[in-house]
Amino acid sequence: MGIGYYNSLVTMQTAGPNLTASLTATSLLNPQAKITLPAGFFSYIGQKLLVRAQGQLGNIVTTPGTLTIDLRTGGGVLLHNGGAMQLSSTAHTALPFWLEIDLTLRALGTGTVPTANFMGQGRMTSQCLSLTAVADSTTTPATLLLPNTTPAVSANFDSTATQIIDLFGTFSLNNANAIQVLQYELISPNWGG
Repeated sequence: MGIGYYNSLVTMQTAGPNLTASLTATSLLNPQAKITLPAGFFSYIGQKLLVRAQGQLGNIVTTPGTLTIDLRTGGGVLLHNGGAMQLSSTAHTALPFWLEIDLTLRALGTGTVPTANFMGQGRMTSQCLSLTAVADSTTTPATLLLPNTTPAVSANFDSTATQIIDLFGTFSLNNANAIQVLQYELISPNWGG
């Protein structure tokens, strides 16, 4: 039986950039929090990564649109796509959110056509979220599963190369919706020995 460990690979030391009025996938992390995992870091099938992020989220009242959160490598490979989360039809300026993404390495691979990939699932809780574009409950913040579709493995990447891990946000509408990550941690919860 192996020995388990919980290794905090990186935490964000100050608040991330405030993303608003943007339709472009944009990093939510400070450069300091974009850790470069060394070549060979991913070494066995079943290896785990855990992302935790907390911050503030705001949305407009009329046609608030959606927010998509995803995890990518520095080369732009999508490791986890949370899917479009509907924003509440109640206006909010800056309410808290809590995000967790759990990833399991499903395959190792390298070469000109890399074959390594992750299975990832997550959840995000905030009063600013809604299953449909309705007014939110002031007593029960919504928790949405990410993605809210059939889970699938990520795009393929080279598991033997160095990998920069980055968290992105994308709004569906160019308006006053806003998100800012205030706390972030990338964790390696694995077994060894």
